[in-house]
Amino acid sequence: MKNLILFLTLAFFLGFTISKAQETKSIQGKLVINKYYKTVSQPKYNIDSVSIKNDTLTLFIKYLGGCKTPVFNLVTNGGVTYTSPPMMILYLEQVEINEHCKKITNIVLHIPILTIRKINTSTLKLNIDNRSYILY
Repeated sequence: MKNLILFLTLAFFLGFTISKAQETKSIQGKLVINKYYKTVSQPKYNIDSVSIKNDTLTLFIKYLGGCKTPVFNLVTNGGVTYTSPPMMILYLEQVEINEHCKKITNIVLHIPILTIRKINTSTLKLNIDNRSYILY
């Protein structure tokens, strides 16, 4: 009987832990070009990886929150550096920071970035939060 109770307790705990670890939200963000933009907020997220497919930037993020669905914008002033390849600096910003939960949530964020291609038609190095880089 003790073994059965121990087994059920362990199974419940492991099942609860696994289900929490696998929670992932897929959300849509948008690109904002503001020539007067200056970054002001401290991020409550970590960018795990970045990819581009069909003019959509996909960011895989670990986010501290989890009660509400977060809203993110990718913001740039539209400037491009004179490096090889040219680089555009972008900042990922959470639009509404009214989150009281402290749960780590995995987010897959999709942002259409075709507008960047209209600014510069050559290959660009996208610098996201001075932490992640990808060629576009």
